Amino acid sequence: MIPTTRFGFSTVSTLVFHGHSRAPLLMTLSAIGIVISKEARIEAPAVIFHGVTLGSSFVGKPGAPSIAPFVTIGAGATVLGDISVGAFSSIGAGVVVTKSVPPMTIVLDSAGTTRPQDPAVIERRFGMTLPEIDHFVVNWRHQVTT
Repeated sequence: MIPTTRFGFSTVSTLVFHGHSRAPLLMTLSAIGIVISKEARIEAPAVIFHGVTLGSSFVGKPGAPSIAPFVTIGAGATVLGDISVGAFSSIGAGVVVTKSVPPMTIVLDSAGTTRPQDPAVIERRFGMTLPEIDHFVVNWRHQVTT
């Protein structure tokens, strides 16, 4: 039997984590069909919609993605390989990502079209001021590189 939990009007079910522990404050919306490799790293908080796959790539370097805090991954997106998705980034619905995404970036399509995330939107969404956002991103980059 698959455990289900009711949040508002949607039911969260069939969440597959392949042996790794779920990050605190990981929000999954309509979590049907989410598959997360045991090698994937998710720093909380993050928002992952239904049908998302975070997994290893059979081409290139082996390994699974690293998801930074405050990342949103749209429905049906696929993030593959030993790559990182930077803080405050968003991946659009149905997008296949195989290259690292810098912080504060929106990935619009599988061709790799990106645009910068508007800091004012981040400020409204997460309740952080622009200096706090900059401080967070700089500290996150320092942690990742050391």
